[in-house]
Amino acid sequence: MIKQVKYKAFSNDKSVDELHYNTEQWTSELEFVIFELPFLKRLVKYYPYMNSIPNLFENIQSFTKKLDEFENEQPKLIKEIRNHNNQLEGKLECNDLSCDAFYLNEYNQLAENIFNYLQEYKNLKIDIYKFMHGVIANS
Repeated sequence: MIKQVKYKAFSNDKSVDELHYNTEQWTSELEFVIFELPFLKRLVKYYPYMNSIPNLFENIQSFTKKLDEFENEQPKLIKEIRNHNNQLEGKLECNDLSCDAFYLNEYNQLAENIFNYLQEYKNLKIDIYKFMHGVIANS
């Protein structure tokens, strides 16, 4: 497993342009996940496995279930990003620090959710790759 890194927000002085840019980055990352998930699911489900692999069925079921969970969560995150991006225009009208803080808190919460989703997804891919490496090496 790769080193676990926790999300940390560094600056509370972000421009609306920077926030928009970051939300576009998140969308790009999640759109790649949309593209990649079906491939991983097919790889796990339909690879020509040897029946002699220990816990083969359990591993396939576990990976498939986790991939399905990521696939189901992804559209919700995209929707949250779009909603947040649309709400950022209100930050331009902020006249005080509490208003700015509201938008930045919303942003940081969403940033942490996206960060955690992508970290967990990467960890699952590592587990799948390790499993497949063992399967291919034993073929």
